[in-house]
This record gives sequence, C-alpha cells and structure tokens, in this order.
Amino acid sequence: MRLDPVAAVMRATMLGLAAAVATGCMPAGASAQSAAPVHLAGGSVGCAGIQVAMTAVGSRFDYRVNGTAVCGRKRLEFPLTMRGTFTPQAGGSFSTSRKARPNLPPFSGHVDARFRLLGHVSSDGGDGRLFSRVKLHAHKARTRCFVFGATGPWSVRPASHPSGPPLTTPLGASLFGATSQSSEGLSYTAVVFPWETDGQIRVEWSALAFCRGGTTSFFANVTPVLTPDAQGHFEVHEHFSLKFANGAVAPFRADTVGQLFADGAVGTFRLRQVFPNGTPFPDRCDNYLVSWTAAP
Repeated sequence: MRLDPVAAVMRATMLGLAAAVATGCMPAGASAQSAAPVHLAGGSVGCAGIQVAMTAVGSRFDYRVNGTAVCGRKRLEFPLTMRGTFTPQAGGSFSTSRKARPNLPPFSGHVDARFRLLGHVSSDGGDGRLFSRVKLHAHKARTRCFVFGATGPWSVRPASHPSGPPLTTPLGASLFGATSQSSEGLSYTAVVFPWETDGQIRVEWSALAFCRGGTTSFFANVTPVLTPDAQGHFEVHEHFSLKFANGAVAPFRADTVGQLFADGAVGTFRLRQVFPNGTPFPDRCDNYLVSWTAAP
C-alpha cells in the first residue's frame, strides 16, 4: 500500500510545504531555560497512514499531523495536514483539536476536516489516540470520508541510538522515530511495522524533497513487505510511476535501507522523481539521502 492523495493512481503522498529548516542548536552561554528543542516523531500504531511529529519547546509542544482522506465511490484521495501548539497538563496529558488543511485538485466544492489528538507526552516520547472527521461537500451533496490510519492509537519517539546486538528474531512490536531532516521546527517520521507473517516488516517514512525551481514537496512512502536477513539487515529499491489528474505520468525511485537491533532500528532512505516537461508540477524533486532511527 502507498498513499494516494491527488490522483486516482498515486502511490506516494505529496504536499507543498515551506522550505525553512530548523536547526535546534543551543547558543553558547544560553540558560537552561533555552535548552535545545526535542524532536519527536512517529505515526499510527499497527498500520500505515498517519505521520505525527512533535517538538518540545520549553513547556509547550508544537505538532504536525499528516494523513490521507478517501471520499466517495469514486475514491477521491487527497492529503490533510493539521498543525498547532499545546501545553500539556501536569503529568503530560493533553487534548487538542483543530481543522485540518486539505490539499485538493481544483473542483467545485469544499472539505470540512478536523482532527482530535489526545494522549500523554514528554521529551522521552508520547502515546495516545487520534480521531478524525472529514466530510466532502460537492454538487449539493455531502460525503463522509475515510482517513488511512485514523481513528486509532499513535506513538512518537525522539531520535535514538540503538546499541544492542542485531535482531535475529521476528520484530514483535512497531518502532517509531525521527529522521535527520526537519522543517518549520518539526522532524520527519519513520515507523517500522511487523507484518502479518513472522519475520516480515514494512517501513513508512516521510521527507521533504527539494525541487528544481526552488519549491519543496512533502512525501510519504510505505515499502512493500520486506524480509530482513539473519542479522536484521533489509533494503528495497522501488521503481514506480504516478499518474496525475491531468494525465501526466512521473517515474519515481525509492531506496530504503535499514538495520534492526534488539533495541531499535537505524537506516537511510531516498526518493527521487522526474516530472515530464510541460506539466504544471515541478520537473524534478529529490529528498537526497536522509538517515532515520526508530525505537519501541
């Protein structure tokens, strides 16, 4: 499964974002109250579909939730993004609800979308549940939409440094983590899911790609089912094409490499695309090589 936001046959999620990149560095001589932000990232538990990123800045948390909605019998699919800020209560509990911003191809209608995020969070990670309500209003009709990965549990973890031995037994539970890339103060995400067959996994990751002409695009990709070797190593090199609503077809290459350890996982990924000349889309995007970590 790959996410399909803009057109009927898309296999990756794409959404324009700002190109600002957060550094998270603490200047020399700064007080303890100016400690570097802590980036947390992950997503939905048990199945791909929702990417969640949070950043602890003092007592507050900034967050971003990305997902994909599917509407109606014609299965119109489009990405949704919710951004906001919350301050958890003593003990870390919180609940926040905001409208989600859809990214739709031109059509005569509008979308009413809202996500509710609740749970417990600290600089060591967070867990909770996500609820969604999405309705499509078009042609004097109202259609309820389905969102991949919601409603359900989510988890986020900070960047980790697995130090255990290679994992030589089947992965027992999902791993969540952050990548080496961030924008607007929020990291991008990596999640490793155990598959239905013992010993097999799937990996979902998100990234910001830089496109010719100075634009940027958000991507989320889910690998096919993978079987790590006896020492926990895995890799996959995907080739696929996206067909857009205007008929343009763009080839993609996605490279995912990783290593499972007893206490987590590490790896790299890269996604490159080339759009045909003359289309209204950027004619080339590349997120370059990004590293990631994930922990239980």
